[in-house]
Amino acid sequence: SRIGFKGTEDLGGGLKAGFVLESGMSPDTGAASSTFWGRQSEVNLSGAFGTLRMGNFTSEAYYATSDYIGMHNHETGTSSDALYAYVGRNINKVAYRTPEFVKGLSLEGAVSAGEGVAGRVRSYDFAANYSAGPLHVGLGAEKNGNAKQVAISGLYDFGSLIIGGLVQRDTDGWLGNNPLYTSLGNRTSFRGSVAYI
Repeated sequence: SRIGFKGTEDLGGGLKAGFVLESGMSPDTGAASSTFWGRQSEVNLSGAFGTLRMGNFTSEAYYATSDYIGMHNHETGTSSDALYAYVGRNINKVAYRTPEFVKGLSLEGAVSAGEGVAGRVRSYDFAANYSAGPLHVGLGAEKNGNAKQVAISGLYDFGSLIIGGLVQRDTDGWLGNNPLYTSLGNRTSFRGSVAYI
């Protein structure tokens, strides 16, 4: 459902520059399903200090929680979660990902600029991922104006059997980016997932 290009350039001394450019498309007709480079489009710089990213990209809070226990299926098909409150904004972002403090632990924080657009404030997202063998634990949080959410997920891989779960608490989060819904209140949602391969 998308086509894209990405690359990295070794700058020496452990420093690397990279880019990603993706456009959405219909796989059966080839028709565009997004603006040109309307999916992930970023430049990044990485080294021993971590990774600095700039551009348009999905919140790592989502990847650390809902997408992870959905087996990285991006909310499509039978692994879709229609109740997950995604309140972040994907455009004009700056993010920083730490190197691993301890084996298996990484953190990332991002801010999306308001750019002077009336009614648009900065949005923030944060993610923590911890993996140790078959265990993965993720924490994600986002804030966009009054809408905010925090979620924690866990997944364990038994080999042929994978079991995961998620708890999310949001305030004005579900449909919170729709101007018709300005005060949806607080909500807690739970989700489980099982895969046998």
